[in-house]
Amino acid sequence: MVDAVVELSWRAYPAALIALVGAVMAIRGVRMMWGWAAHNDSQHNLRFIRGFRITVIGLAIAAIAAAWVWQLLWVLILALAIGGEETLESSVHAYAVRRGLRLEAEAKGEGGVTASSAGARPAVTAAELP
Repeated sequence: MVDAVVELSWRAYPAALIALVGAVMAIRGVRMMWGWAAHNDSQHNLRFIRGFRITVIGLAIAAIAAAWVWQLLWVLILALAIGGEETLESSVHAYAVRRGLRLEAEAKGEGGVTASSAGARPAVTAAELP
């Protein structure tokens, strides 16, 4: 069954649609990153990271489509490896920036998102223990 999908004689048509989706995602990601260098604050850094992640995922999708059309296993492996690694790495960076923004907001007394404001049960203090 899988071999039939991989070796379709008309695979160029669905692959072109998949590559188009990847290209649109990549363009959207680049547009999110546009103008990032003019600013040097955490909000713009987070926007850059999100744009980078969308760009990488889009390019990986386009490369997967190309690997399908040209029947190149090594392109598929590279697209999955690089796309997956960069997505993981940029997600960790985005988490760190969001965490920094939250800590800055709490330090300024603006509240930010805390466990109690998010609906989570507050932590038990040592004084409340029996």
